Amino acid sequence: MTDRNTLPRQVGSPLGGGVPGESPHSVAEVERFDLSARSDRVGGSLGWLRAAVWLGPILLASAASQATNFAGAPLFTETEGSLAASAWSLLTGAPQGFAAEATPVVGAGQIASWIGITRGFDRYDSAIAAAREPMVAIAVLSVLLLWLLVRRLGYSYAAASGAALIFALSPLAVGLHRMASLDNLAAGWMLLALVCALTEGRQLRGSAVSAAAAGIAVLTRGDAVLLLPLVAWLMIRAAEKDTRRYVLSVAGAIFALVIGGSLVVAVLLNAPSPLREIAAGFSGRASIGSILAPGSTAQSLAASWFSVDPILAVATALALIAGLAIRRLRPLALTLLLVIIVWLVPGGVAVASPAVALLLAAVLVAALAEWSARTVSARTVFTRTVLTRFVLVRLPRVPRRSGVRQKDLGADRRADRPAGRGAASVFALALGCVSVLLAGAVIAVPQWGHQLGTLLHVDANAPVHDAEKWMAENLPKNSRLLVDNSVRVDLVRRGFAVENVVWAAQLDSNPAVRAQSPRGWRDADFILTSGASVIATEFAGSASASASASERFSAAGSGSATSARANSTVIASFGVGRERAQVSRINPLGRVAEERSQREIQARRASSGRQLFENPGLRIPAGSRSELLDGRVDERITIAVGQLLAAGAVEVAGFPERVGESGMVRRQVVVAALNGEPMVRAGQTTAVSKNLLASLTGDFRAESARATPAGLLITFSILSPRGLVQ
Repeated sequence: MTDRNTLPRQVGSPLGGGVPGESPHSVAEVERFDLSARSDRVGGSLGWLRAAVWLGPILLASAASQATNFAGAPLFTETEGSLAASAWSLLTGAPQGFAAEATPVVGAGQIASWIGITRGFDRYDSAIAAAREPMVAIAVLSVLLLWLLVRRLGYSYAAASGAALIFALSPLAVGLHRMASLDNLAAGWMLLALVCALTEGRQLRGSAVSAAAAGIAVLTRGDAVLLLPLVAWLMIRAAEKDTRRYVLSVAGAIFALVIGGSLVVAVLLNAPSPLREIAAGFSGRASIGSILAPGSTAQSLAASWFSVDPILAVATALALIAGLAIRRLRPLALTLLLVIIVWLVPGGVAVASPAVALLLAAVLVAALAEWSARTVSARTVFTRTVLTRFVLVRLPRVPRRSGVRQKDLGADRRADRPAGRGAASVFALALGCVSVLLAGAVIAVPQWGHQLGTLLHVDANAPVHDAEKWMAENLPKNSRLLVDNSVRVDLVRRGFAVENVVWAAQLDSNPAVRAQSPRGWRDADFILTSGASVIATEFAGSASASASASERFSAAGSGSATSARANSTVIASFGVGRERAQVSRINPLGRVAEERSQREIQARRASSGRQLFENPGLRIPAGSRSELLDGRVDERITIAVGQLLAAGAVEVAGFPERVGESGMVRRQVVVAALNGEPMVRAGQTTAVSKNLLASLTGDFRAESARATPAGLLITFSILSPRGLVQ
């Protein structure tokens, strides 16, 4: 009977075949690994130490890249807003109708659990920022699982680390991993399922955990079913022949138990059926066209992904083509091809997860790099020595199970040879792959560094935060707002009523929203447009990245929302370019009537300003005279100052512009003195200031007033009464 400690670990890959350049173990080699218990412990310690040296820096780099500025970039999306709203609804008991449709409770529950335990909504002003926080942990864990997956597939430390680096530091990967997305959750669970499917030794326990993880992944995001064939294939390859049926039966039973258990829980809690939500995720999404259709939103999305990381896109295409020709890589390549085929179906981009494709691409590129390096190194002594001794070599490991299959003792050379190709063709393919991958790596370093710098340092979401703050400070809390789905929770938390914060896209699609708005967009008071006013952004969006904020809003919103935007006047604007956030006041009579009314009001303001300027008792800085004469000063200010002039000379220090109101009507005034008496003395308001504020009543009531070094700063409401100036 063979002693289990005399057997080497499986050398062949679970995907089939071995590694070129590694000869089968002879009996002498097997006996050479017959070490004492102490030697086994030393070998295990060295293995763990070597793994830590390879993996540790990658995990640190992944954690740093994900945690730094994760709330600032990329731009918030409406998909993230839907997930954050679902989590908020679960935690606060708000109606689920507040959240977006077809958001699986299982996925939203995972995000809500993290936020509830860590009190994320209390620590962040933005709900999406709170929902993005768990993505940092998920990304780091996914990098660890991906590294383990590549190692268990039989590849070297270098290949595993290369795949982990791609998955952790590619600009596209960093952007995707930061977003609050069910894709990231499902990809993490699927990575766990793949790793456990390759458990060597305790196969029954590993397959059970793998099946449970796969079930949770499917419940989290329905498109995870695309990876189920790969999980089953790896489980079959890793299982012993005599126990394979039993292992697969147990795995299938546990998978069915997870899916069925979720249905029972849904019935008991009167919650939506997970399977129905999964089906809605596939069939309930609006079609965004085919990726092959020119000008379609699906093609725009693919183009935006390519523009973010063209190096990874080219490397993935090369790895896919070569992987289909190499038997050992074929299962991975076929799975990635399945995802791509789904993308080619009209509307498929909205279904297939980019996170799933990214993990497959990382493994394929790294595996192809190792295969190519080994094949090329076999022709030269120097490269063979360097690669096999210092980079690609693997320490022998003692297996955990007794018995060994003959095919596990050696490498199947035919498994790594493209079908119908000779040795020269294999070498040419490997040499071409090495050349392309090396060139891509050289080009990728500076490009990735620049794009990662943008993700780490640029706060693309600052304008929308400023807009939310401005709305909370300046708009009446009973205002009815039309917004994109990325800010709804934030505005409700800032004091606006839930029923008055309306997702603009639901004006034409949600019967409950239509019932609350009999006149449609005309029942709304204000509308907010931002960089998130799209189906998604360049990482998960469907509109052109070059579109302006208002154009993207029109692309994502309903007809009513577009009409509301077209018949409104901007009253506050923050940021520039595609990150711009604008708050506009809706005129139920239409933009034409609003523009005509504003021209008339401005003419009256200009006339009133000229009369005020001609008063000899008014002293005003030269830089503020044009604002007064051009009618860009609020009529409440001109009337109030005119009344003060009846009592004596007035010194005005200026008409400050509020943040976000550049080019708008000035509704602030700094009064320095009245009849020579200062309004502010030693940083405190004087009796003159208090008398002035007491006289401002009714339509002229000040929204706020405070002492400044220049004088008394008086601010009037953004809502100016009509008909004050005749």
